[in-house]
Amino acid sequence: MHPGNRLSKLMETIPELQTQPEWQAAERAPWLVEGTLDVERLAEHLLFPFLERCLRLGEQDITTRLCEFLDRLVTNPQDERLVNQLRERASQVFSGIAPRVRYPRHPPLWVTDQPSVLEAASVERVRTALERSTVIFGFYALYYGGSAGRWWAVATIEDYLSLVHSARPGDLFWVHALDPLVQAGYALASAQVEPSQRLSSRLLGAGPLSQIEAHIRTGDSVVFVWWTQAALSGERMCGIRELMEDFQEELDSELARLDPAAGALHAFRFADLEKPETFLLKAKRPNDSGEVPIGGAY
Repeated sequence: MHPGNRLSKLMETIPELQTQPEWQAAERAPWLVEGTLDVERLAEHLLFPFLERCLRLGEQDITTRLCEFLDRLVTNPQDERLVNQLRERASQVFSGIAPRVRYPRHPPLWVTDQPSVLEAASVERVRTALERSTVIFGFYALYYGGSAGRWWAVATIEDYLSLVHSARPGDLFWVHALDPLVQAGYALASAQVEPSQRLSSRLLGAGPLSQIEAHIRTGDSVVFVWWTQAALSGERMCGIRELMEDFQEELDSELARLDPAAGALHAFRFADLEKPETFLLKAKRPNDSGEVPIGGAY
């Protein structure tokens, strides 16, 4: 068991768990599902029985340590409900324990059993995608950064790895492969660039431009992704902008700088790019120990 994962860190914090009869049956490990920790099963099969023994024996110190550690596991409403059930029961016996999780009082737990943007499988997934797609793009959210982050687009694995390595530990990356999204019908509008044409929003056509304007009026933004290829060098460049009102003026200002021999422009609804099925990868930049935070503010 890697020392960075959640279960081993729990054992470091509450070593008393390893003396429990449920833990001694750990070779069957009902809280491990295909090697992944299931917090709900962990609570049912180990933590609730352990908590009841602590309460009967008056073990307030152990109970407090357990509750404080579990606070750091909370990353979604389901986990919060489980931790609150444990806290509610503990608070009935020990008045010093709050009945509700005090999240985010603790900094998030850093672990190795969550996806990392730099692990070999993640890098290979992106490398393979770039062999089949002209561009990969996404959103880069800063870990406790105090700002919203930014969109990015790259055409080579080298540029992608440079971007990821420049990030801080904990920063979150959304990664999308352009061509598969277009082929799956997620593009709100698309246009190809011929050698004699300039890249501009007008290439999308009047009908699609009206659709984009109508969608923006719903309150959602539109993300424009483009790529161009130089005639002589064959070098591929790409760009991305998230826009709302008056998008044509801003977009065309960006595109006017380009003089491609070939290229394409695509528009996507921001709401579609949030859907899990559109992600090639969603993972965080690890620290030097290969750990990523399981929560955090972005």
